[in-house]
Amino acid sequence: MKIRNEVEQLKDEGFTPWYQRKRVHEGWTIFGLYDGFQRDEPEKLEKNLQLCPETAKLLEGVPGLVTAAFSYLPPGSYIKPHRGPQEGIIRCQLPLIVPEGRNMGLNVYGKIKRWIPGKCLIFNDRYLHEAWNYENRVRVVLLLDVKNDRNTLRIDISDGKYLEPYSVRDHLEKELLLIRHLSYQMLNKLKLLTGKSR
Repeated sequence: MKIRNEVEQLKDEGFTPWYQRKRVHEGWTIFGLYDGFQRDEPEKLEKNLQLCPETAKLLEGVPGLVTAAFSYLPPGSYIKPHRGPQEGIIRCQLPLIVPEGRNMGLNVYGKIKRWIPGKCLIFNDRYLHEAWNYENRVRVVLLLDVKNDRNTLRIDISDGKYLEPYSVRDHLEKELLLIRHLSYQMLNKLKLLTGKSR
């Protein structure tokens, strides 16, 4: 996939913290391509787009595009439940780099999905949502915010049919993963305090 090749070449260049980082998660970073937050028309981030010509070409054809960015979620990350700041926005995530394993996911208003490379996730950004990556590799998606205009998008997501039901097993699994991750962090801190190497 040409877009994946482009994001792999970026490494850490140009990635900046998500603007809601204080309320959400400090490790979550993005590589901005279009900035439409609180603007009538999205601003093209030309310098970044020049580094990703194939991605830029793709974005030119997206109707109602408001915001576009590569979203970088490092290993051991948890994005707290939050809502998007703007009404009338549909969020699309195109997974590009996805670690193997089930220790990561996206929960939107009680429904869960796992990222599958090349398969888009679509949801209402105003719904409460959270994400986690407890694998040992980074997860990167192409994040698109588009105007919720059925005439433009020609899709209806009102019944949540693009997301699977959130089972009790999923909930317990996520909680156990969080406990395991917090325990791992505490153990590392104790090792640092006692002067023991990892």
